[in-house]
Amino acid sequence: MLVSEYQIKTPYELKTRIGIVFKDGTLLDPNLVWRGDYEREGFLSCKDKADRVIPEGLAELLTFSDNPIDSLRDSYGLYLFLQKVGVDSTLEGFSFLKEVGSEGISLPAIAEIPWTYDEEKIDVEVGIALMTSGEATNLDSEKAHDHLFALNLYQKFGDLITYGKYWVTVDDFEDLPGLKFSILKNDHILEELTLTGYINELSESLSAHSKKGWILPGDIIYLKSS
Repeated sequence: MLVSEYQIKTPYELKTRIGIVFKDGTLLDPNLVWRGDYEREGFLSCKDKADRVIPEGLAELLTFSDNPIDSLRDSYGLYLFLQKVGVDSTLEGFSFLKEVGSEGISLPAIAEIPWTYDEEKIDVEVGIALMTSGEATNLDSEKAHDHLFALNLYQKFGDLITYGKYWVTVDDFEDLPGLKFSILKNDHILEELTLTGYINELSESLSAHSKKGWILPGDIIYLKSS
């Protein structure tokens, strides 16, 4: 599953919310899906109820959900059901699906590395970034597995760190034989990695980090590959 935070610009503020990314680039807002379902059922305080199931922001989801990946998958399943019964928005007209570039909707800006650089003077590091969920310390590899959330490709260019636009939840590694990560700039591939059978290595890496100190929700651990 591809996950990203998207931004909505209003006259008063810039809101950041969770989005499940579809292959065509549209975003599904899981919080609005639950809100729409509670409204369909006739409940009161539907926004508050939806926030308790799956919060608007990624940091809150990783902090308060016992299994954020299951929460996102349940949200997608609920969306498919609501499609069948003809519900595609909240009563206030907030559509479950968002298109980047419409209605002030955008993805957070990603810092760009320069096109050219002197490799002898500036160290460029490439690898996999692991985002964690929950709070824990001193984990064995089996328990560490429960705190794996999502992966991305990163590049460190001096003090600058860049990521791909979307995070891939780790359950995709259990469903698929392999995944390909790439960072592009103007359709030019800056770096590409293909991973297979990586879950056990991730669990062991997170276990080692947890024995050095606390793992917090949304922590990003860099697993250097080059």
